[in-house]
Amino acid sequence: MTLSQLDYELELDFVVGKLTLAPGAFAYPFQVRRKKEKTIMDWFKDGTGDKRLDQLYTFKGPGMHTILAYLTRRMRAVMLLEQVSFRMKGQEISAHVKAFVTLGQAVSALAEIHQNLTSKASVTDRLIDNFLQDPSPRVRQLNLQALGEKSLSHDQAVRLGKCLVSSDEATTKTVIQMMGSTAVPFLIERANASEADYRKRWVLLLAGLSRSHALPYLMEGLSDPETAYAYALTLCQWREVNAIAPVLEVMDAIVDMSDAGPLVEALASWGRPEFEPPLLQIVRDERVALEVRCDAASGLARCGSTQSLEALHRIIEQKPKRKLKSAIEHAIAAVRSRRQGEHGGFISPAEPGEPGAISPLSQGEHGEISSQGRAD
Repeated sequence: MTLSQLDYELELDFVVGKLTLAPGAFAYPFQVRRKKEKTIMDWFKDGTGDKRLDQLYTFKGPGMHTILAYLTRRMRAVMLLEQVSFRMKGQEISAHVKAFVTLGQAVSALAEIHQNLTSKASVTDRLIDNFLQDPSPRVRQLNLQALGEKSLSHDQAVRLGKCLVSSDEATTKTVIQMMGSTAVPFLIERANASEADYRKRWVLLLAGLSRSHALPYLMEGLSDPETAYAYALTLCQWREVNAIAPVLEVMDAIVDMSDAGPLVEALASWGRPEFEPPLLQIVRDERVALEVRCDAASGLARCGSTQSLEALHRIIEQKPKRKLKSAIEHAIAAVRSRRQGEHGGFISPAEPGEPGAISPLSQGEHGEISSQGRAD
């Protein structure tokens, strides 16, 4: 029986790739009942799917290619169509397979068929082998997707880590998430051994897994112009108190704050008093992008003091855009409210330098307001 005859006999929707097999390999001892037999999706609906699929996985009579063809014929309730490649006895088997639940589960199912017919290796090991050995980026991605549904042992995670040096950034992040804590020693090794251009990549990946292990690398990298910004951003997001002084130095070295939006946002969210001077300077600088100035103003609402109020009022007098004006007014109100809380609610409605503010000369020795200095 030829491949075309097999396709015709099973009425395949998708073609199994070219194979060189022994004579008679296409013979198969079962009939496909097109009208009476349920589809794989029906099996899952009535609760017999796992059992029926197990029968297919362990059925060795027709050979793997016929089971592949059978699966493609039966997978009628479909979501995705992709190409999957596996290797058997040195030959590549490619098939267009439609996933009956998810594409990852379809790839995993095919790997399990392959494992039962050709090898004693586990399905997870087989998927790792395919991922590491296959040159096709798409096939690697499909195998990686199937691996995402598996639980990796320590040894399997270490094997998977071999791909990280040459993988693209997206693949590397996915693999790191799958490896979990197993990736920490590997990333530390790469951070110590890599050239400066690649070190940042490994350090930031390490930061996503282990704060304690990554912290020394991040602190050290604040003095390197190539890594200072990225590391400062991470440390601010962590709210690492020991990094405040070097982070401020990084801020001083930034030429155009419009390019530092994420870092300004992190500083504003943290709201430390030490950040008041740089945030105020950003709000005042008309060359900085509007969104960044608004973020800085929101930071002043958290960390601003009365020392900023006069400057903020002057910016309001210059009639800035409505969004910035609103952010500044919110900052002014927040500072006043905070100061009112510090003084038990007994303060002037205006601040020093504003119309109606209380003069220091009108206050008594202990700061109480005299009758002569009381505002109307």
